Amino acid sequence: MSTNSIDLNGAQDVSGITGAANLAPKAVTKTLFLDVVTVLNAAGFASKDIPAKLEGVAFGPDVTVAGANRHTLFVANDNDFVATVTDTNHPSGIDNPNRWFVFAFGDGDLPGYTPQKIDDFDCGDHGFQD
Repeated sequence: MSTNSIDLNGAQDVSGITGAANLAPKAVTKTLFLDVVTVLNAAGFASKDIPAKLEGVAFGPDVTVAGANRHTLFVANDNDFVATVTDTNHPSGIDNPNRWFVFAFGDGDLPGYTPQKIDDFDCGDHGFQD
């Protein structure tokens, strides 16, 4: 899995266009932002052991790492309630938990990134605390 950033400058409405050959020239440009497999390999995960269904992606809070402000990206897998996977890579089976992978990146890694700001909200009479 790789994560790309896209540039919407010059994006066009393609709602009335069909066919790959007609749509291809209208595609927005993309730039590789994060090669998840490469990063997880560097962290000790063998490619064959990385969950197959990495599908939940969300930006998280900013954190401080070694004195530097870093943005976070959370990536989760969906194990479809299958606790163990047995396949050609794992003939004896391998545990298949749901996992969260958290990646940290700096401003230079994703130029123009602006973290979402969620203002405090009024919880009303629902028993929630601010």
